[in-house]
Amino acid sequence: MMDSFSLKQNCIFTRMTDTRFFCAEYRCAKEPQIDIFFHEDYADYEQQLLGNSYAYRLKDDPSRLVAAFTIANSALVLDFLQSSRKNKINKAIPRIKQRRQYPALLIAQLAVFDDFAKYKLGDEMLTLIKHFALLINETTACRYLIVEAVNHSKVIAFYERNGFNLLYTSEQEEQDKMKRKLTDEGKLTTRLMMCDMLVFKKQINQDD
Repeated sequence: MMDSFSLKQNCIFTRMTDTRFFCAEYRCAKEPQIDIFFHEDYADYEQQLLGNSYAYRLKDDPSRLVAAFTIANSALVLDFLQSSRKNKINKAIPRIKQRRQYPALLIAQLAVFDDFAKYKLGDEMLTLIKHFALLINETTACRYLIVEAVNHSKVIAFYERNGFNLLYTSEQEEQDKMKRKLTDEGKLTTRLMMCDMLVFKKQINQDD
């Protein structure tokens, strides 16, 4: 397999449920819940209109899955946020258009499968998801991307590096507002994060 590899150059983009393609074995062994989802649940989620899953397939062998993600319609609801965060979000919106919630897409699942993990494709994948969200904006509004990031410093740093911000300044504040269960160690399993798509759109326009 080549040393230099990218999703854009070496893959084709399809729906996970596209029956034209046979799937060779694929695994996400480090994340058992994600592995189960992309083997057992993704098609049912799509049938129930709960989320659509998309795959990057190896261009030279489309039976091989490189990575996949699932997105669903959602909303960024301000009622549950602390005043400082709420004010910061509203500040970016013209006053006459400010709302109690804003249209968003939820990145429900995200996986790079084991055979391709060494290529460190996560950053590129998030960038491509943002571009995909802009395409969706041509038919339905999506001001924000939101994600429930696994509550691990490396995962949080990964999303922050890609333009996402924590919605709550502390785990305690998030737990108090969202009434989520804590682990036995007193930690949240995930942290809510968001990315402003208008900021991303302005960035790529400047690059052009």
